[in-house]
Amino acid sequence: MPRRGAEGPCGDRVPRRRRRDVRRRACLLRALKEEVAAATRRAIRVAPRVHGRWAVIQLDEPYRIHGPVASAWTRRLPDRIVLAANRGYTPGRVHFSVRSHQPLDLRAALSALLPDAGPDVAAGHDRATGGIVGAAVFDELLRRIQGEAARRSDAVA
Repeated sequence: MPRRGAEGPCGDRVPRRRRRDVRRRACLLRALKEEVAAATRRAIRVAPRVHGRWAVIQLDEPYRIHGPVASAWTRRLPDRIVLAANRGYTPGRVHFSVRSHQPLDLRAALSALLPDAGPDVAAGHDRATGGIVGAAVFDELLRRIQGEAARRSDAVA
């Protein structure tokens, strides 16, 4: 009598060899999920550097975690614009997310700092935006954020 496979998720029969492969892949997926969760927990503990109205968090992780990190810090710093940047996700590029609880147009704030950045910057919507830029462009963005903070503090003084 031939061996019968177990039922798959759609009610179809799955051979034993394939079941082992599915279990192995599920185990790998669980391990990867745990790695991403651990990286996110580590990243949320990174203290931001505050420059005027901006709070900047720089990460170097191989996972796409900058969005959740920016959102977490926005809850902690409701009066700031939070920028979480990840240099480790794509070699040579910086992926970043910008979030705020303030009623600001973050796309406009980002576009004012990087007017020539191109279509990969300031997409999204008013309260959640970000971009993908080269490392040199991101370094320029940081310089402009620091410059904006210095101008605002001079205007207050």
